[in-house]
Amino acid sequence: MPKIRPPFPAQQGVFSEPSNVNNTETYANVPLIVQHGDAWYRQFGTESDPGTKMFSISGALERPGILEVPFGMGMDELLLGCGGGPPDGHTPKGIQPGGPLGGLLPASDLGLKLERPPFTERGVLLGSGGLILFDERASAVDLTKYFSEFCEDESCGRCTTCHGGSQRLVEVLERIMHGDGRLEDLDRIGAIDKTLQNANCLHGQFTPYAVRGLVNYFREELDTHIDEKRDPARVAPGLTRYLIADPSDPRLEEAAALCPTACIARAPVETDDDPEEGEDGGGQAAALGDWLIDQPRCIHCDVCREVAPEAIRVEDRFLTTLSVV
Repeated sequence: MPKIRPPFPAQQGVFSEPSNVNNTETYANVPLIVQHGDAWYRQFGTESDPGTKMFSISGALERPGILEVPFGMGMDELLLGCGGGPPDGHTPKGIQPGGPLGGLLPASDLGLKLERPPFTERGVLLGSGGLILFDERASAVDLTKYFSEFCEDESCGRCTTCHGGSQRLVEVLERIMHGDGRLEDLDRIGAIDKTLQNANCLHGQFTPYAVRGLVNYFREELDTHIDEKRDPARVAPGLTRYLIADPSDPRLEEAAALCPTACIARAPVETDDDPEEGEDGGGQAAALGDWLIDQPRCIHCDVCREVAPEAIRVEDRFLTTLSVV
């Protein structure tokens, strides 16, 4: 359970004795520095961040992995060069550095050097070396909600500011992704951000970094969710719907068998092209025996599209003119 500091672990830690708390990478470097000297270590990296760093790169990359590189390398060299960048046909959209508490950056910041000062200036954390690249298929709003949920789950609950603030943050993001976002939500997010700065530990204080990055660098996408009730990436469950694109596709049998909610089934009766969503398939016309998706039961897990990509399409729920993806 977190405790108010001081005393710090170096003063009074395990069994009330002075204790040294560091991550394993620090301990791994200490013997090398002792053996070779600090001048040897400082020949790598930069003046502000000497030495090397292990980076875990993942996301929309051809070659994800863990690499040790000197501080000061360009983030583009690591992610696009070493990691291979996104698969063919896709373009970088943003970066999530430093783990769930690190924040979000736009793809235009890929040229940043891997050292703390430029990341701090952009309002994000370099953290322990995690870098996730995401492309245009990902939703910045959805990613922010995911990381905010992690922060909520990991809150110890002792500090009401952190525990309650992270809950409210997730509630606002969930409402936005389900089509119930309001303009005042932006002010509410800002108020929660300021409140969390008074949390007792860094976990609570860093919790709003992701939503802060969303507001600062992906504001247009956030406004689209709120004003137009539309998700450009088409992943928000309340702003999209899954429909049958090709009822004759034989892979629909497998998709129906794998559907966790059994919402893909053949129409028991003939249905009309009714714009109102209901158990008849959500406004999709179908003849007796045709495949339909029961909209209220669909949880947007995307398993069906993985199995039968040509048979399923995702559409914007609230637009009269719907586009196919």
